Formats: sequence, structure tokens, C-alpha cells
Amino acid sequence: MVTPEHHRMYASPVVPLIRFEKAIYTNAEQFIASVEVANFSGSALQNIVPIWNAKDSSGKVVFSGELNSTTIAIGNGIQIGKIELPLASLTKATELTIELQLQGTAFLNRWKIWVYPSKLNLEDKEIVFTTSFNEAMKHLRLGKKVLLNPDTAQIKGVEGRFAPVFWSPVHFPNQPGTMGLLCNPKHSAFAHFPTDFYSDWQWWDLITSSKTMIIDSLPKTEPLVRIIDNFYKNRKMANVIEAKVGKGKLILASLDLSKNLDKRLPARQLRYSVEQYMKTKDFSPTMELTAQQLAELLK
Repeated sequence: MVTPEHHRMYASPVVPLIRFEKAIYTNAEQFIASVEVANFSGSALQNIVPIWNAKDSSGKVVFSGELNSTTIAIGNGIQIGKIELPLASLTKATELTIELQLQGTAFLNRWKIWVYPSKLNLEDKEIVFTTSFNEAMKHLRLGKKVLLNPDTAQIKGVEGRFAPVFWSPVHFPNQPGTMGLLCNPKHSAFAHFPTDFYSDWQWWDLITSSKTMIIDSLPKTEPLVRIIDNFYKNRKMANVIEAKVGKGKLILASLDLSKNLDKRLPARQLRYSVEQYMKTKDFSPTMELTAQQLAELLK
């Protein structure tokens, strides 16, 4: 589940900590964090220099710095400084790993944040974005590329939930009961939406405002975003799928990619990334759906 080295970052006699407001930023903002240490080593730490860096997903150090040398008393939440990081130099969507270490010791800790461009153009004549099934079918019959994003109230399925099942769906049946998501981070659909293959904090709003589709009735396919069902029901589930429909090509997303995008930055960024993918030659769905099969996913 976790390596000893990783576990010791947050479960040691001494744990470096940072306190920050949120995990999602635009490049027009600053990342600001207060730096703290929990020291239960048995004695004060003398002449400690906290060093920090921020790496992108390739491991490249984008920012780095150090705080003033200090003595850290025994106790919890000992404040030792602040990190202030202007993000304007990050012109494309970037996942940053912030690492804080007490120099000369093995005590370090890491956190992730995501930085997105403050302005994105979602207007593209090549892609039809719609929340209407009927409008989607009209454009698909004409051979167009369609991103269909119905209101979640119109989707058959299971309420989106970020956290996994509590204890057991057998004993607590009245819960959504899903176990997080799976996706391929190297897929072209995520070229502008940095992600691991599993749920992380940039997915929180997307998942909690979603409706998970149950796709057992569809032909064999690999969803762009798969949702893991619990062992008790073991259904095939998804939040984003692609298909050929009529003469056109479709992406159906049951995540909310249409409302309040100026405030819901991950939703805006994921929509942009998916639309950019739809403009490439990589967008070549293998699953074929009829209008009826598509309609059966909706109320």
C-alpha cells in the first residue's frame, strides 16, 4: 500500500508541515504556505535550515529556496517561516509537488498542487459542445465531433462520490459505494490535465458534481475515465466514454463540464483538455453506439 520511506514522511518523531489554503490555482495567483514542524524527537533541533523545492510531473525542479536557520523546540505546529511562490511562469497546466526537508536530516514531506492557465478559450468551431441529447444526435448524423455533457439529473446512474465506501456496502447499502477512478495519465485526452491514474484532489469537485454511468449494457470499451465499483455489485462504470455514433464521433461525459467554469477550474481545464484531444488524429473511437444505446444511458 505504501513504502516505509513514504510512510515516515508523515509518521516520524519529526514531521515537516506546510499549511496552505487550497490545492488548485491559476497562474495569475500566488501559492502561499506557512511552514511548521511537529517535533517529538525528545529534544530541540538546533540550527536547522528548512529547504524546499517544487517539481513538475517530470521531476524537474521549477522553484526552490530555503528558510532562515532556526532552533525547533519540542512541540506541535512550531511555525518557522513562509513559502511564497508566484505562479505566472507556469503557462500550461502543471502538477507541482512541493517538498520540504530539514537540511542534513532524513525528515521531509511532500504535497501536490495543480496550477492552470488563468484564461482558456473554450470556443471551437471544430467541436460541438452540448448538454442536449437531441442536439448531439443532430450533429452526429452530420458527421461532426460532439462533446455531450447532459445535466447530471438526466443521467441514469449512481451519485458521484470522491471518498470510497465506508466499511462495507453489505452492511451500509445506502451509499454510492464506488471506489475512486482509474484513467491513463498518458492518454491524449489528459495532455492538458495532469493527473495520476487514480483520484487526487484536482478531481474532487468533478467527482462530487458527477453522476456515474453504469455501462454494462454497452459493447466492450475502455472508458477514458473509469469508476471502480465496490465488490458487492461489481458493475462496469464510467464518467467519460468515447464512441462512433452515426457518421460522427462522440465523447459523453457525466461530469459537470458546463456550469460555473470560471470558479470550477478543474472542470474548465478538463473540458479544454478533452476538446483539444478531439481535434487530434488520436480521437478515433472503436466502440460503435446506436442512438438507442446512447439514449438508454439517459432518463
